[in-house]
Amino acid sequence: MPDVTAPTRTLSGSRDTTGSGVLCGLYGARDPWNGDTDAWDERDEGDPSDPSLPATAETVLSELYPTHADYVDKVRAAAQTSVSARFLLPEDATAIIADAQESAIGG
Repeated sequence: MPDVTAPTRTLSGSRDTTGSGVLCGLYGARDPWNGDTDAWDERDEGDPSDPSLPATAETVLSELYPTHADYVDKVRAAAQTSVSARFLLPEDATAIIADAQESAIGG
């Protein structure tokens, strides 16, 4: 799947449901790699990137994807592989690739 093959965030199957209800826990959590500047970062509970000591810095997207074209190429390859394996419909792959092209991810 493109989100796993060309990641841009930490994905977790667990979520702190304190104050948000049990159903929110079913969706897991995601922590965008944005230089540790979002609400998840540096929380002791519920942060999918686990800020407990020793701290784990988020991946720097510009280092992972030196150029925007590099990111889009990785997403495109992952989407095409998923279509070939019948995990994605072609129209879903097209939408995922379009989202990658419209993003500002990369260098």
